[in-house]
Amino acid sequence: MRFPCPLGGRCPAGQRGAVPPALEYPAPNSPRIQFRPQNLHHAMMKGGIEVFTRYLAKELGQRGITANTVAPGAIATDFNGGHVRDNAEINRMVAGVTALGRAGVADDIGPMIASLLSEDNRWVNAQRIEVSGGMNI
Repeated sequence: MRFPCPLGGRCPAGQRGAVPPALEYPAPNSPRIQFRPQNLHHAMMKGGIEVFTRYLAKELGQRGITANTVAPGAIATDFNGGHVRDNAEINRMVAGVTALGRAGVADDIGPMIASLLSEDNRWVNAQRIEVSGGMNI
């Protein structure tokens, strides 16, 4: 069975139709969540990093070193082919499900990380910190 390219016709040669369309279902407070088979590796890595962060915090805590994970949400960069940045429809969709009404930009994330690294946040440890502007709340 052949499926349409999930990248809207921009698939590399030989990959067109290689993956099925997104599996979609309604979710609370969200118009739609999509799970695409080609994103499985990304989801697995994110989950692994969150668990690794907890173990790292436990191991390094005895030395006074903290470990945290920052989850930035949808940011308008070149990640994932620049879809959030370059595709107006995707950018509007992200803005529509974000409490602050827009997609994030890199400058939204950097200051938060700088703050997290300051001595004022020395007691923050083993946390997954979402910095998404209130996406999907």
